[in-house]
Amino acid sequence: MIDNLFSIKQQIKKAIQYWKFDLAEYIYETNYLNYKELKVEYVYFLIQTGQLNKIIFLFQDEQDNFLIEKCYFLKQDINLKQLIFYLKNIDNLIIGNIDFSNLFTDYFFVKLYEFNCKLKYGNITAKNIEENFNFILYQSTYEISKAYYIAKIIDYFLVSNKKEDEKFFVPLEYNKLPYSILSSLQRDFPSHYGSIMYYDLFTKKTKDIINKSITITPIPKIAICLYGLFRGDWKKTLERTLEQFAKPLNADVFIFTWEHYAQWSGFAGGPTWAWRVLNEDIRKIMPDELKNNNDMWKLFPRVTSKLCAEYMAPLKLDDLENIKLEYPCIKTIYTENQKEFEQSRTPDNPFSVNGTSYLQYGVWKSFQLAQEYEYKNNIKYDFVAIIRNDSEPCGSAPSIDDLLKLNFNDVCDDHIPAGMFSIGNIIGRRFAIETFANWYHYRPYLETSPLFYYSPFAAHESAMKHSLVHNLRICKGLLPMIYAETLCLKGMRLPNISLELKQDLEYLKNDKNHSKIKIQEFEDFFVFLKNYFKPLSDNAYKYSRNSNGDNGHYHILDNGIIKIENSLSFQLGKVMISNSKTFSGYILMPFKLIRTIQIWKKEKKHFPSLPLHFYSDYDEALKLKNSFTYKIGELLIHAHRKWYLGGYLEFYWKLLQLKQKLKNKKSRDKIK
Repeated sequence: MIDNLFSIKQQIKKAIQYWKFDLAEYIYETNYLNYKELKVEYVYFLIQTGQLNKIIFLFQDEQDNFLIEKCYFLKQDINLKQLIFYLKNIDNLIIGNIDFSNLFTDYFFVKLYEFNCKLKYGNITAKNIEENFNFILYQSTYEISKAYYIAKIIDYFLVSNKKEDEKFFVPLEYNKLPYSILSSLQRDFPSHYGSIMYYDLFTKKTKDIINKSITITPIPKIAICLYGLFRGDWKKTLERTLEQFAKPLNADVFIFTWEHYAQWSGFAGGPTWAWRVLNEDIRKIMPDELKNNNDMWKLFPRVTSKLCAEYMAPLKLDDLENIKLEYPCIKTIYTENQKEFEQSRTPDNPFSVNGTSYLQYGVWKSFQLAQEYEYKNNIKYDFVAIIRNDSEPCGSAPSIDDLLKLNFNDVCDDHIPAGMFSIGNIIGRRFAIETFANWYHYRPYLETSPLFYYSPFAAHESAMKHSLVHNLRICKGLLPMIYAETLCLKGMRLPNISLELKQDLEYLKNDKNHSKIKIQEFEDFFVFLKNYFKPLSDNAYKYSRNSNGDNGHYHILDNGIIKIENSLSFQLGKVMISNSKTFSGYILMPFKLIRTIQIWKKEKKHFPSLPLHFYSDYDEALKLKNSFTYKIGELLIHAHRKWYLGGYLEFYWKLLQLKQKLKNKKSRDKIK
């Protein structure tokens, strides 16, 4: 019971700190019957918040007299016994009928009660609030009373009619009520989260009222910072962004990208490559079994191994210069080499060279280009948009009016289940975007927190937590953009998958889990895909990041040999061969075999787990599986399982046969 009471008191304390007075009252109301001590505190909460009329309901019988006495000894500045008498004998509490000097040392409790009565019937104006405000605020010695009063005043005028809210939030003379409220919010509540929340509510309402009265719209300076990898037909996507966003906003454009672009973008993250890479026309004829990444791996492992990788080709500098000449709004184009970027990162930084760090670096670098231009030309941008090179407008640019409504710390981007930064585009005032762009430098520190959940979607979580930690307010996105169905993705080039498709189809035909009709449907789709996209150019190459792995499937099909080498059969075979060369080795062999089995059981969950035929190095792995080392380990496991049937005798007999086969094979190889 004591622990439960403590928990209830902590909940009430937090509710008051957040100025959730209705919630605090609700917790008192639902628990005071079980705890007499809580009932005493509830009485004083009602007094301090001016809710005198509610107290009478707490004292309905004589058993409560001792509580009245207890309250008296706790708070001698309140004559609770006399107050209860008046409340029980007067039908309606009328202030003029009671000499409250006999009840309270502090008369402001009565003023708070008067305020609550007026609040109930909506009889409040900016003028009559101002008459009592200073008396209550400066005469009260109770934090709760001051906080309750200020919170209720702001709540009331936030939803009052236009005429009254203007008088309250924007008085046309100095030394008025709003300034006293703001001063109190700053000064009187250092440990209350509620004061911060109400300060923000107050100032936002004031800002909105002032903005609505402004008839002359300033012309802000806007920068658009494009970043990241160009993909496919990148020129068409870039041109659309410039035409639909840069020109309407009269924005300066800064482009950061890599020296090589993706002719084929791989699976591009997420669980369904069909929606990330392929357009609607392709998806309409695509078998459902091939839309999901995991299903693709199961059905067409070799094809998937080819398609999930990025294939790059060098960007032509002439193309970049021609774009810049065509669009004078482009102020800077800067490129870097991907491999040099990877090699320049700190080796012991676990976040240095994965996909998220490329994204973060691109955001930071593109903003830096705008900063350098500001410095050289002695200007400052008012608003900055950060936009991915491979995303595309799907609506009109944000209006100047929408931008002017933003606070200095607002960043516009929609929340998603994984966090924020769903596409990788964001806009806000310059200060906010500069803070956000420094995410690249803060990420290693942020993601070492025990409250960071690293996952394949870490970029989204990290972006949101970076924003919150640095006091950025995440507002609804203002950039209508898409990352699928883009012109650049429609213009990608397909790797040659003919050999891999043939191998996977052969396995499927022997698998007997799929009908001939379904297998033909699969084959027809890949043939269509090969005809839809142009082939890779002659200078294209498969790109492999030196990564700690944003996409676990990138190299998974190179693991057939690793799978065999880490199998228990192979490990036991190695131990037997290495220890069979000396007498002491034979003596120690049983102990080393037991130790090998123990280690293997602990580590087996980390080894490749797909069937061997899934791996692209299947042929090499099969040779290893047929090796003498693997075979003798396999024999030992088989013998141990049948030890009670003479398994170990059979082991020695089959071992002699295996040695003879190996000897015969070596003889044949010499003759050849």
